[in-house]
Amino acid sequence: MLIDDYTKEYFETIGKGSDWSEYEKYYPALLKYYKEHYGRAEQAKPVSLHTVNKNSKIVRDAIAVACDKFSRHGFDMSKQRFVLFVGEHTSNGHAFKDGDELLVWLPVETYSTKMLAEVFIAHEVAHALHYRLSPAFYTTDKNEMWKGFRQLVTEGLATYVSREVMQLDDGTALWADFLNHEQLSNWMKRCRENLKALCSHFIDRIENDEKERMLFLASDPLDVLKFRAGYYVGLKVIEEVVASRELDIQALLAMSMSDLKAHTISSLKRLGQ
Repeated sequence: MLIDDYTKEYFETIGKGSDWSEYEKYYPALLKYYKEHYGRAEQAKPVSLHTVNKNSKIVRDAIAVACDKFSRHGFDMSKQRFVLFVGEHTSNGHAFKDGDELLVWLPVETYSTKMLAEVFIAHEVAHALHYRLSPAFYTTDKNEMWKGFRQLVTEGLATYVSREVMQLDDGTALWADFLNHEQLSNWMKRCRENLKALCSHFIDRIENDEKERMLFLASDPLDVLKFRAGYYVGLKVIEEVVASRELDIQALLAMSMSDLKAHTISSLKRLGQ
């Protein structure tokens, strides 16, 4: 594994009162992309040096764990690049294509616990491997990023793969330790209760090639339809696809978009019965 760390540069720029445009000069391709796609319109509250140092240690340890686990599943992680930086308290990270390389970017301010880091860094690694084996799923176009089919499949697949590689239960793969036991139990129950309607909703989104964003955001913990229910549906869809096709992880990651789309619709129909 390779790690590039741009946390020090954060304190040399934003930490001294500069705006994001100064910080992004250290890695224009990635940091400009992050700001445009995941950043805030207003200037985010500065992150303390203590938080960055503490979280960076957690992140580095979790990267090592994830790389070891994925290596044990047959993936060569020796040249996988990870980029650490300080973001704006939004996304946990994703994969980004820089030239021919698919790197994993990780805003360290979002990783406050060991479990959260291990679970979600594995999730982001799964995205990078997926895009490497199935390039058609990778995009930086804002409209394409939020298409219902792409969101459902890429997030469901990353959750499934990280669950299998890290040997997690469903709830941990979906939330790590972000929710307590009671909150997680209630969320899972509401997802199951709404599964039929959610499957119908996604079939409509896919058949009409429409976007779906709200079901993948954590905007209202009192309303499961505005609190990441899309990840739950995605996980269940990928489970169905794997079972019906008897796929291992490598074969799943390499499925073509057209093949996976057909199986996704079939799976949604079965789950929604």
